[in-house]
Amino acid sequence: MWIDLEKKEYRLLLSLLLIDAAFIVAHILKFSTNLVSSYLFSLEQNKGYAEIYQDIKGVWIVALLVYLLIRRRKIFYAIWLLLFGFILLNNVMTFHESIAGSLSTNLMPFDWPLSYKVKLGEMGLYMMIGIPTLIFIGATYRKSAPEEQTVTRALLWLFALLMVFALGVDLLHIGIRRIFDTQLVYEIMGGIEEGGEMVVMSFIYAYLFGLDGRSAKTQKHEITKDYLPGRSV
Repeated sequence: MWIDLEKKEYRLLLSLLLIDAAFIVAHILKFSTNLVSSYLFSLEQNKGYAEIYQDIKGVWIVALLVYLLIRRRKIFYAIWLLLFGFILLNNVMTFHESIAGSLSTNLMPFDWPLSYKVKLGEMGLYMMIGIPTLIFIGATYRKSAPEEQTVTRALLWLFALLMVFALGVDLLHIGIRRIFDTQLVYEIMGGIEEGGEMVVMSFIYAYLFGLDGRSAKTQKHEITKDYLPGRSV
């Protein structure tokens, strides 16, 4: 069996994914029917219901990292705390927009649309924060215990997937809109981008929640046992 609802992290993940699905369905109904009229149900809406829900998950992720740092006293939790703390502040305060806009306007003399310049500037900002952080993670990884390496690998994969939606799909979104500049394309691509971010954040939240009370080694063994074919639970 690939999911065991007796485990608290799987129950949490299922609940989060159901809520994610509800917001995605509401977004689809918002632009395709008259069943949902409020713009606050759109995944693209700043300070809409979905964004508030996403920020709440971000707060809990930061809180879990603080808890794990205090409980286990491992430096790599502090590194991940700084990274996800930056992402949370960025989402809540949107300071990246003004910084990225200034960087792109002053440092990019290309005759490109402003949306492209701002997005490239935002990518540059993330790289300035993310690359030193990831280098530090890599430096501490080799000296970490096997259990800590398991957690680091899982978070790296999830973080990479988050960046695929937050930056990669967002750039694709801008490019496709230059070719097909319609509201339908805007809503579909926005739904893929924001919906993907929501799902990945749910996995990160549930994974960190599952680390409480048991070791990463135990969690790796249980996940392997659940997913390998021919193995009983």
